[in-house]
Amino acid sequence: MMKKNIIIPILAIIIVAGLVYWYLNYVKAPVGAPEADSLTTQQIENSLKADDTTENINNAIDNIDLGDLDKEFDAIDSELQSL
Repeated sequence: MMKKNIIIPILAIIIVAGLVYWYLNYVKAPVGAPEADSLTTQQIENSLKADDTTENINNAIDNIDLGDLDKEFDAIDSELQSL
């Protein structure tokens, strides 16, 4: 009976110490960690505005290389005709 009375408080202390260790290492942010990137909201908005113009988007679409689609479809068409 005396051993049970000693073991229970020791286990409770070990569990509490483990929870405190876990909380300090995994839940809280590390000391000195930046809370936000160095870019300000204004800099991000300016960057997005510069890249999102209609002209830039149309140029990006025009520069997509689709290859020779007619040649690829000719091969498929000939295979379908042979069926």
